[in-house]
Amino acid sequence: MMRVVVDGGFCFLEAPWLTWADVRYGLHKSFLSTQGVVDYALFTLSEGSVPEHYELACAKGDDTVTVQQCLSRLSADVDLDDPLLLKIWLFLVLLWVFKNRINYSDPLRVLEGFYADFGYPEIVESAVRYMPAADGGSGSDDALFENWLGILESLREELRAIRPS
Repeated sequence: MMRVVVDGGFCFLEAPWLTWADVRYGLHKSFLSTQGVVDYALFTLSEGSVPEHYELACAKGDDTVTVQQCLSRLSADVDLDDPLLLKIWLFLVLLWVFKNRINYSDPLRVLEGFYADFGYPEIVESAVRYMPAADGGSGSDDALFENWLGILESLREELRAIRPS
């Protein structure tokens, strides 16, 4: 299992449309830390926020119990098998790694790890080195990174259609 922890501020900038169920799933799957959840809550806080949102925004990042309790109240029912949740976090994780690829010795290997961890989603195949190039292309690293960028753009558009900002 690959491990990447996405920053709460990054989530706000790239996916301000996340629901509390999405955030709770991200915490449950360790894609977000409790500090990341608190940071996201701070970024999304508004005058119209419910009391639980304020409580979450004021929580300490290392107070796991309070963060989990607030998230539970903000998102009563989360179907951990919801394919949309998987797609949201596939997008965010792959985007995080892509934007921070200079920090990874082999970012394509990281992508391949998440390809396996997320159940081999077809949309990711074109950026996986060991998969045959569908268009008969070269399969060079440059081509794979271009495909990765295309995957991210496709996922972003699909998610925007489902969850407009």
